[in-house]
Amino acid sequence: MHQVVNTSSPTEARKYLEKGCPFGFRSKIWLLCLNINVSDEDKMHYSKLKHSVSQNGLLVDHLIHKEMKLIVSNDDAYFVFVDYIYKFRLYAISTTTLLSCILSFVSSILDTSTNFTPSPTTKRILLEKEPRLVLHLMSIGSPPLQIAFRWLLRGFSGYLAVEQVLLLWDRVLAWDSIEILAILAAAIFAYRSRNLMEAKKLGTVEAILADTSALNVTALTQSFLFTTSKS
Repeated sequence: MHQVVNTSSPTEARKYLEKGCPFGFRSKIWLLCLNINVSDEDKMHYSKLKHSVSQNGLLVDHLIHKEMKLIVSNDDAYFVFVDYIYKFRLYAISTTTLLSCILSFVSSILDTSTNFTPSPTTKRILLEKEPRLVLHLMSIGSPPLQIAFRWLLRGFSGYLAVEQVLLLWDRVLAWDSIEILAILAAAIFAYRSRNLMEAKKLGTVEAILADTSALNVTALTQSFLFTTSKS
């Protein structure tokens, strides 16, 4: 790991992330992978941004605080970071640079050409592997994309164990693509396919897919990708 950091090579960092990164070194490897060099000027700009936010409130501040209380405060894994996340969200919306990055990610999850529906990648992959499952879910009013949308929009944060989310995003950075999110979503449906095929309504489908906290990203995606498609 130290050799990768010492090379200062984003390419080597990406190769390293393909297998997942140890928890204590992730920040250094991610910075190297993204070719980010935080200068003193950057730190000064961030300090000014924090000061500006503390002095000038926005109309949406209250809404953000309410969202944090509703989502993060009720999450066993993230509630300890609620204040930090709340402050960062305030910084993010107060600068067009950070906001544009966030909007870019959301746009990549959504297919804006089809009235803001999730990317069709998940459905395409699932159709290739589990065509009968897709047809069954559609027939009982449980479109896979409708269910997978919340996973994709949040990058699985809050749905997987924290370490699994980080391992997932190691791969996103390694391959410079968010397609792995769609693959994982499809893999979860395939993993629960036996129970899903017996479901008769949307509520049952959602109950079957409700608990994803114990899933293993690496094992699940590899098993899904290397399993023969079902006819």
